[in-house]
Amino acid sequence: MGNASERIHQPKGALCPIIQLTDSELPLSSGAGWHIARFVDGTLQELVLLETFLPPRIVDAEKRANAGLAGILAWLRTAGSEVYLVMCSATELCEPVPLSGDAAAAGLARLARLMGEVTTPSAKADGFSGKPGYRQAWCPKAQSEPQDQEGRNVIARQ
Repeated sequence: MGNASERIHQPKGALCPIIQLTDSELPLSSGAGWHIARFVDGTLQELVLLETFLPPRIVDAEKRANAGLAGILAWLRTAGSEVYLVMCSATELCEPVPLSGDAAAAGLARLARLMGEVTTPSAKADGFSGKPGYRQAWCPKAQSEPQDQEGRNVIARQ
């Protein structure tokens, strides 16, 4: 099939680039959220939710985020294929950012920030993990400007 990078496109009117999941890849989707997507020869092989890497016994948010990030970096060293940070929606991988290859630096910086967000209760309370409208901010088929429960524009925060 080639490389996953060849599958990235931005449909007309979409808010962000996407990778459309094929019928054979759909069973790998576990729902909306930030994931690491691993591809082999352009085909999705694995989708791992970021929170999967967070150690449950560490209470301190910073230590937990650092441990989770260390776990992801160790996993990336053995992945041996094309890897992206993605926001997963039902049938597409939105906003793919490389975590492997020459363009990985920006993706790793974003990954570090997201690990801090998924471990910090205040970030979750501020609309960064599943409040109504958040998923729309990353879904390319959103029809209007998504807002959180307080009516603030979610896209403006990006």
